[in-house]
Amino acid sequence: LESLKASLSSQRAEKEQVMAELKQQQGEVEKLKMSLEEERAILVAQETAIQKAIQMEKKRIEEQQRKTTQNNSGNVNVPPVSSGYFTRPAAGVVTSEFGKRSFDIHYGIDIANTSTVPIVAAADGVVMRSYYSQSYGECIMISHSINGKVFTTVYAHMRYGSRMVHPYQFVKKGQIIGYMGATGYVRGKNPQQLHFELHEGEWNQEKTNAVNPRKYISF
Repeated sequence: LESLKASLSSQRAEKEQVMAELKQQQGEVEKLKMSLEEERAILVAQETAIQKAIQMEKKRIEEQQRKTTQNNSGNVNVPPVSSGYFTRPAAGVVTSEFGKRSFDIHYGIDIANTSTVPIVAAADGVVMRSYYSQSYGECIMISHSINGKVFTTVYAHMRYGSRMVHPYQFVKKGQIIGYMGATGYVRGKNPQQLHFELHEGEWNQEKTNAVNPRKYISF
């Protein structure tokens, strides 16, 4: 009986440990979920931004490799603007790739860096949202219309008060829109990072349109 009691006690302890780990993981997943109110606000803003982005593409008569029009000169931390429609949004080291992780799916790429690190628009577009999110932290979302196709990019965990653009503002590829930070729900031990998402189509809560940014951008 004593032996059986000890065995049951050991099994109970293991069960409690497993339950505690599952509860912690569930808590982390829940923190990433947005409120319905925040989701509705994003979807409403998205429709207007997409229409403006489509209008922007119709009026655009520029070179294939465009230059930024704002204060990028002299800043060594601004990533070089690449050719094509998309460019790298920030300089730094990729610390987390797109895809399945231990207990969830990572719908973007994380870039970490130190000091003052600018974040730039990955492509020409219209700012859909520029706000503070409980999960994304200081966040900017941009709608793009490229060759008649809609794309959406997300820039999360930016520095407090660093957002430099407002909703429905037109932005150019390579234009500084804010600075890297660590706001919102940030995983890992990096002092600051950019969580970057790229969606082929509209953004939605389930991230069904999210694709690996490496499909379009060289990191």
